[in-house]
Amino acid sequence: MDFVKDADPGPLFHHGTDAAQFKNKATQISNRLAEWLRDKDLVPDGVRPTHAWRHRFKSQCIELDIPARIYDAIQGHSGKTASENYGDVSLKAKINAISKLPEYDLN
Repeated sequence: MDFVKDADPGPLFHHGTDAAQFKNKATQISNRLAEWLRDKDLVPDGVRPTHAWRHRFKSQCIELDIPARIYDAIQGHSGKTASENYGDVSLKAKINAISKLPEYDLN
């Protein structure tokens, strides 16, 4: 959290200044992170780490009975039916869901 608090405004993990290039810059960082994880033998061959984390997030949400509408909204996935696109999933709903997830000790 100190990293986020101390960060300058803008993207956290790259120093791009052109918003049109942010997706490309983020992809580059993601690829470098995946390469580093593979070099350290932290992920099996053929596994895309950032994609796997999205699956892990969704699996944990299911185990915690977090509604699909909320975890899909957190991940930016659209509704499957017209009625699922009615109304908004509020920031409060997203925060409540995220607060149920277990913490990882990174020390």
